[in-house]
Amino acid sequence: MNVRIGYEASAEQFGPRGLLKFSVEAEDRGLDIVAVYDHFQPWRHQVAHIAPYLDLGFTDLVPHGPGGDRRRFLGQFTTDVLPGLRERAGHSALTTTGSSA
Repeated sequence: MNVRIGYEASAEQFGPRGLLKFSVEAEDRGLDIVAVYDHFQPWRHQVAHIAPYLDLGFTDLVPHGPGGDRRRFLGQFTTDVLPGLRERAGHSALTTTGSSA
């Protein structure tokens, strides 16, 4: 079994540069993955909100959809946000992993 252990960095507490600092430290200390936690609502300005993370080199984004309507979240994210993120980052440069938790 391949188990990866990671660190969740909260964008509610630190800006992109602070999160990058903690992410590098987490990897230096042996953690396998780092996830930045942020709320992606309201949807209309999310590419601009996420751009600083892309500019700092974050390549894996985990969209977090609070609330119970997962189909609505996935529909809105994949329709309203994902195309702009892929265009901004370059399609092959961005991996998205969805989270409904």
